[in-house]
Amino acid sequence: MRYLNLLFQKRNWISLLLILGFLLPGFSQTTPAVFATVTLQKVEPGKDKEFLKMLSENWKPMHQVRKQSGKITNWRLYKVLFAGTNDEYNYVTVSYFDSWAKTEPNDDWPELLKKSNPKADQAIFARTTELRKIVRQSVYSRVDATAANNSPIKFVEIDFMKVKEGQGAEYVKVEKEVWKPLHQVLVTDGKRAGWGLWQLILPGGSQNTHDYVTSNIYSSYGQMAEGNYEEAFKKAHPGKDVTEALDRTGKTRSLVRSEVWELIDSTN
Repeated sequence: MRYLNLLFQKRNWISLLLILGFLLPGFSQTTPAVFATVTLQKVEPGKDKEFLKMLSENWKPMHQVRKQSGKITNWRLYKVLFAGTNDEYNYVTVSYFDSWAKTEPNDDWPELLKKSNPKADQAIFARTTELRKIVRQSVYSRVDATAANNSPIKFVEIDFMKVKEGQGAEYVKVEKEVWKPLHQVLVTDGKRAGWGLWQLILPGGSQNTHDYVTSNIYSSYGQMAEGNYEEAFKKAHPGKDVTEALDRTGKTRSLVRSEVWELIDSTN
């Protein structure tokens, strides 16, 4: 047990190996393997309309080719709500994969453009660079999730979590044992479309602003105001004290910030 506790305190690259199952024979995730490459982008004022048209007419078809070939399972474009001109980014694209190997950034984009639209002009790549700036890219692995069948996704609340020193294993345990059942109640009651827990894999290092994110998924903007956490906690954990659960959670992590993303387009 002491050995496992030490492993959970290593840097992110060690966590990656744990996730892939190389260090613990017989290790398996509780949910199917899902990896996501998240690209944060900055579009300057006045360029939104052309940027969105460019992605819809040129980039989405390329991602559809990637999906058809099995490289990705989905691609989504989000707009960050309430982002101002001084914010670091205001749009996010996410590519989803069903294995670590497929996250390798080896796509031949000119060839994908030919396959998706043989008459397309290769100048779209240069124009895309002019329309937006890539601020940062990160790779995440899904640790756990719950979702409503056939429930549409429209908004996602992203909570960025920084785990306290030596509390990585305990934090994941709290999310799985305490908060996942609560979110399952909200999903079952129609107050959420889903919930997920994701671990940041790359970039690694102690300077990262966060180690995990949780995603609260909604079918409508109004749904974000629905659902009573205290009532949901009582349903999920009859007879247990919510204050004790909050204290336990607070000892493992800090909530760095929250953002709301609106789904604009996807390959679904």
